[in-house]
Formats: sequence, C-alpha cells, structure tokens
Amino acid sequence: MQKILLSLIFAIVCISSSTIAQEENKNVTLTVSGSGKSLDEAKQSALRSAIEQAYGAFISSKTEVLNDQVVADQMASVSSGNIQSYQILNESQLPDGTWGVTLKAQVSVNKLTSFVKSKGYAVEINGGLFSFNIKQQILNEKGEIQAIVDLITLINGPMQTSTDYSIKSEEPKAIDENNRNFGIPVTITGNANQNIDFCANYFNKTLSAISLDENEIDTYKKLNKNVFPINLSYKG
Repeated sequence: MQKILLSLIFAIVCISSSTIAQEENKNVTLTVSGSGKSLDEAKQSALRSAIEQAYGAFISSKTEVLNDQVVADQMASVSSGNIQSYQILNESQLPDGTWGVTLKAQVSVNKLTSFVKSKGYAVEINGGLFSFNIKQQILNEKGEIQAIVDLITLINGPMQTSTDYSIKSEEPKAIDENNRNFGIPVTITGNANQNIDFCANYFNKTLSAISLDENEIDTYKKLNKNVFPINLSYKG
C-alpha cells in the first residue's frame, strides 16, 4: 500500500512539474521586420514589432496599453529573458543609408505577461496547447502581411530611382504635304541600375524569411488550411 501511495505521489509531482514547465516555456516565435537610420535602430524597431504582435495576440488586443515607456522598458530587458532570443535573417543598407532588417524573435508570453502585470495591468492568458498553436499560426499570418507592408514601404524609394533614362532626338521631319507641321522623333531608353538589384535581393530575402518550412506546410494541410506557393525569378 505504501509503494502504491509513493508511486501516486511521485506521479502527481511529475505531472505538476511537467505542467509548470509547460507554462514557463510558453514561447512564441515571430518573423518581423524593421527599419531605421542605423542597424541597431532597425533591430530595435523589429523587436518592438515582435513585442507588440505577441502582446496583441496572446494577452490583449488593446495595444495602447503598450505605450512608448512600457515598450522601452521591455526592450531594455531583452537580456533578462523577456525576449528569449533573436536571429537576424536579413540585414541590408539602402542606397540612402538607412537600414532594413528581418529577424526571427522568440518572445516569452509568460514573462511578457508578468512584465505587463508589474506595470499594474490585469491580464490573463486563456486556452490550452491547441489554442496556443492556432494563435501562433494566426500571429504568423498577420506577421506575413505586416512584413510585406514594411517591405513595400522600404523599397518604394529605391524603386523610384532604379532606372536611368537616356533621350536621343533626331532631325525634325515634315509630317504633312505642305511642310507646315514637323515632328521630332525622340527615343527614350531606360536601363535598370544597381538600385533594382538591391530591391530584388531584399524582396527575395524577405519572402524567404517569412515562408513556411516543410513541417509548417504539413501542419497547415492537416488542419485543412490553405498554403500558397510563390515562384520568384530574377536574372534567370
């Protein structure tokens, strides 16, 4: 009887430890982008986006709670584990000197919750593992859209100056029998410059960074959710 009782106690302790561990390790991974006058400023912009998106998806849709000071405090606490880690997927300097960054950040939802609570806000995370995984997918889908919006905003300027034009005019020629009206043939030639290479490369790297991997594709198909393949070709 004592052996049975000890076994039950051991099992309960193991289950409790497992539950606590699961709760402590509730992390969410996001692919986000940012831009700034320096590389560090671009990183901070991307990490801010990660915090705001994780907060909006798992804690509260009232993102105004995350005012500038709260986010600044949270950003300063990266080393303490609120943002568990981040990996830079793409960093490029634009022709005008500004920087664009795409990175994959891992945010601890539990520590973010504790952090917001410490600021005096009442928050609560609801839902089990399945709900958490679905929220992660929805967050990724919204992140894809935001990454594309940021991409278009970032390359809009360089695209406006990505073509060099040359104009060649010929001698005037009469265009009627009375020689009263003359036309001047003009040939305008446009040649892409190095800005188009930057835009194409940044576009390609961004799409690669936010694309699903094979495991994510399998998961989506099992859930009967659509995935959309994209083929990109540049210079062959």
